Amino acid sequence: MATLNLGRIKPVFQGAYNNATAYVVDDIVTSGGETFICILASTGNLTSNTTYWAKLAKKGDDVTALTTHGDFLFRGSAGVERLPAGTAGQFLQTRGVGQDPIFASAASYQWQYKDASFTAAAGGAYITNTTSGGFNMTLPAAPADNDQIIFVDSFGTWGTNNLTVVQAGGYKIANDNNNLTCDQNFATIRLTFKTVPDVTSTYIGWLLT
Repeated sequence: MATLNLGRIKPVFQGAYNNATAYVVDDIVTSGGETFICILASTGNLTSNTTYWAKLAKKGDDVTALTTHGDFLFRGSAGVERLPAGTAGQFLQTRGVGQDPIFASAASYQWQYKDASFTAAAGGAYITNTTSGGFNMTLPAAPADNDQIIFVDSFGTWGTNNLTVVQAGGYKIANDNNNLTCDQNFATIRLTFKTVPDVTSTYIGWLLT
C-alpha cells in the first residue's frame, strides 16, 4: 500500500527560541514574553524576522510600575508611567494632549504659571506674568459647552504689558469679534464657553463670567 505523507498536521511547541535550532514550518516558540510561529524553515533567524516568523501572541504592557492599591497607569512622555492614588474626595483630571493627568481637588484650581505665549486648555487656571513683555493666550479651537478658563495678573503688570486673549475656532469673546486685551493690573478673569440652546446664536462663544 502506498504511503501518503501528510506532513506536519499540527503546530509543535518548541519552547524558548534557540538561535542554533533548525526550525520548520508550524514550530511555535517563545521569545521576549511573546509567542511566534515559524512560517518558513530556517536556522538562526530571529523571531523579529517576519520572513520566517509570525507573531501569535503579543506581550502586554509592563504593569510592574503599579505598587499601591489604587494606582493608575497612563501613557507618559517616556512610555507607561504610574500615577499614584490620590486622596479621598479628589478626582482624576486630564490636562490635554502632552500633559500628564493628575488627581485634583474638586474645590480648587490647579494653577499653572505662564510668562510667554501659550494655548489655554479647557478647565485651565493660569497665573500670568507679563513683567518681561506682553504675550498671547490663545483659546481652545474646539471648546465644549460650559468649558471654563480662569487667568489672573498676579504680578500687576497687565496695565503696562497687556495679556492678549486670542480667539480660535471663529468663536467670539464677550460677543465681540476682536481679541480681548487685558490691561487692568491684578485683575482676575474667567471665561465660560456657551452654545445653543443655552443662548441665542448671536452670543455663542466665550462669556465673561
